[in-house]
Amino acid sequence: MDAPWLFGRADDSPPPSPDLEPAQGDELIPEQIPSILGQRAVITYFCDGARAPVTTVERQDAPLPPARPDAYAICLTLDMTSGCGGTIWPAAEVLGAYIASMMTRTHTTPDTHPWRGKTIVELGSGTGLIGFLVAQIGCGATTWITDQVPMLPLMDSNTQLNKERMVDACHVAELNWGEPIPHGVPAKPDVLLLADCVYREEAFQPLVDTMVELATPQTEILFSYHKRRRADKRFFAMLKKHFTYTHVEDDDPVRRQAYNREGTSLMRIHRRS
Repeated sequence: MDAPWLFGRADDSPPPSPDLEPAQGDELIPEQIPSILGQRAVITYFCDGARAPVTTVERQDAPLPPARPDAYAICLTLDMTSGCGGTIWPAAEVLGAYIASMMTRTHTTPDTHPWRGKTIVELGSGTGLIGFLVAQIGCGATTWITDQVPMLPLMDSNTQLNKERMVDACHVAELNWGEPIPHGVPAKPDVLLLADCVYREEAFQPLVDTMVELATPQTEILFSYHKRRRADKRFFAMLKKHFTYTHVEDDDPVRRQAYNREGTSLMRIHRRS
């Protein structure tokens, strides 16, 4: 069955923007964290950018659905006992849908994909969803999904659930924001992915610091953001010191309008020279 409750939407606010009202530190609507323990779900992303992802709840022992040429199905165990990253949040829907439709949108194949041969690091990966999607697409990239230690067992477990569909390598690694980049994670990846990483105010500066350490002016950064608190303006003020950003304009316009209306937006971020 469809499971919109997995996404934990907290508001129906306008599209996020760096021009938010002055921060007061108060939430627009208190964050509603669903209670999830050991839930199995399958999220399907489509090559057609006009189609929104579909998430279904499955039995614990359910296999991946049959492979299909027009979509990518990711099987996940969802578990929030170790952190809020253990579920599927709105921004991951948006970022994943954009990545899944890249070949259709750019009229390329895996052999000519823009990310072919590149190194990709995802910050705050949680379940590992976005990294598994990239690896399943098989564009010839190598991906690292990263998070704090409590989330690593869940990412390892989900790696096993999806390994038969992953064409490219996807590595699980610890990476704590604000600390030196650990050995084994690319120091300067070609692509940096972030979905729903702006949620705790005390983590704003460490996140920006890690982005600064990883990125060069040539790094492609896709940043999917769901607005929850007026205090988020402080994060964008910190970000502006080192980066510029623009809203992604080439996503499907109807789907883009829908997720913007729900408070989520997708941005391209560039490190200042």
